[in-house]
Amino acid sequence: VDEALRAAIGLFHNLRNGSPCRTVFRDESTAPLVEDAIPAYINMLRKVQQIGGYVQTLLITHSTLAASMCDAQIHVVQGVPTIILPPYVW
Repeated sequence: VDEALRAAIGLFHNLRNGSPCRTVFRDESTAPLVEDAIPAYINMLRKVQQIGGYVQTLLITHSTLAASMCDAQIHVVQGVPTIILPPYVW
């Protein structure tokens, strides 16, 4: 519920802004979720992106389930980023 409220407030402000943000940022927002709730949460983020006309959503997560549902992943190892596209191998 907290995350849905934050998303709604962000959408409200962004849709009324003369210079709207084009990216949704979420940092470890999947941490408090039980695994069964993660697919619904990712679907909510996709809907927020669609409604807000955002170009992209950047989600920082340690959840392999959430990461597996993303369109792309950026792995950072020793400061070096690597972009990984599906299919993901664990």
